[in-house]
Amino acid sequence: MSAMTTTRSLEALSRCIRAARNTQHSHTDNFTEGLVAGLDIALRAVESELQLARDIEAAQAPHQ
Repeated sequence: MSAMTTTRSLEALSRCIRAARNTQHSHTDNFTEGLVAGLDIALRAVESELQLARDIEAAQAPHQ
């Protein structure tokens, strides 16, 4: 998978996690609080990988 494809996939995944988190954030039961915490952890991991993919993509881009 190319760096650009990886970046786009991670961006899409990040958007999905954010949407799920924002949907659940309005609820206050224990299960939902746990779900939101898990989504926060997943989002941080995806965003870390996304930054790495963007760095790789930038390094592979032709220098001008």
